[in-house]
Amino acid sequence: MFDGSKIWVANYISNSVTILRAADGLLLREFLTGDNPIAFAFDGEQTWLAHLGEDIVTTHKDSNGQQLQSFPVQDAPEAVLFDGTSIWVSNYASKTVTKITRTAR
Repeated sequence: MFDGSKIWVANYISNSVTILRAADGLLLREFLTGDNPIAFAFDGEQTWLAHLGEDIVTTHKDSNGQQLQSFPVQDAPEAVLFDGTSIWVSNYASKTVTKITRTAR
């Protein structure tokens, strides 16, 4: 996922996230996260990360990747989208969609 200056890579098998500088691919940070990170969305302020193995979506600070919040979702979240107002999560196993309404920060 591209957040405007950095590339975020979900490392599904190693349960980690890699952040690269988009200009040249320089490794900026790598951190462990929940089980099976699979998909991202960026809302202009923070990154939303779906964890296939935990049935959650977590939010992370754009500047350093620090986890801020965790939201439970249906079975096996596999995709995340920001529509300008809300976060939408596609849940593979239950064939449903979860809407998460952002709160003012």
